[in-house]
Amino acid sequence: MRQKWKLVALAGLLSLGALLRAPALLSSGLGNVGLAALSQAMATHPHTASAEAVAKAERWLKQALAWDGANRGARLGLGWALTLQGRDMEAAAQWRAAGMTALDFVAQGDHARRAGSYEEAMEWYQRVGLLEPRLQSTVLYLQCLTHEASGNGDLGLMYLQEAISLDRGWLDPETRFLAWRLWGASLYRQHRQAEAESALWKAIAVYPGEEQLQPTLSDAYRFLGLSQRNQGNLKGALESLATSVRLNPENPWARIQFGQTLYWHDAGRASEVEREFSVALNLEPGDIRIWESVIRFWRQNGETGRADSLCLEARERGFVSGLEEVCPSR
Repeated sequence: MRQKWKLVALAGLLSLGALLRAPALLSSGLGNVGLAALSQAMATHPHTASAEAVAKAERWLKQALAWDGANRGARLGLGWALTLQGRDMEAAAQWRAAGMTALDFVAQGDHARRAGSYEEAMEWYQRVGLLEPRLQSTVLYLQCLTHEASGNGDLGLMYLQEAISLDRGWLDPETRFLAWRLWGASLYRQHRQAEAESALWKAIAVYPGEEQLQPTLSDAYRFLGLSQRNQGNLKGALESLATSVRLNPENPWARIQFGQTLYWHDAGRASEVEREFSVALNLEPGDIRIWESVIRFWRQNGETGRADSLCLEARERGFVSGLEEVCPSR
């Protein structure tokens, strides 16, 4: 008799366990049905998804969540179903409840942008704004990068300018620093030298101190030095360019531009300049642009012997194409 009661009790416990698991199991099943319906609706393209099919998927996913509110897959799917229907605020609420963050969407957008899927990247970045409306400058900056990558630099510049003008709602200090550095460099390229100098000082001021960003900080100092040089401030330019070289000694262009500025500041230090150029040429020995830049500089400044010597060295290394203008045949 005692054995029989044990069997009855065990059966009761098993039944109770099944009942306790039933909501989660049912939710999982309904969620899978809803996600399958949503996938089918989006089979061609998200923008052409059938309204009826998406609404059907929404109903399945809501039923799944009614049985188990912790069903993350169903909640994420519901977010997609809602955004496909233009109900973006409701979608953002579901994504937040599922534990999604702006950083998750930024990572997805970055992946799409690097893969050349620019339209998809823009959609991910727009969702960043839905999830975290405060991240205004971040979204604009990311949209700038996407337009630039797709070949629409002018439009990208408009987004960047707006991001900088607002200068609030940054994902992290790194993003703010990168945006200010890019803005300063773009102003330099537009020949707006005083504005470029101001923007680059700002970039340097907000540098977050992360070691992996040191090459970018070096580049900020390089553009700063160039903008100062173009305004006639050779002393300031020398200091900025020297800092650029110190931060990233492997950048040949920083060394070339430091050497040029040093020569213009004091032509008597031509031997030091020559050493800087030599290091730059050895850093990228196969880059014809560096050879052309150095040889042209020496010729334009009356240093024919140094230019001819480099032309001879270039010919010995087999560099002919691309140097015809600065190394004419005798």
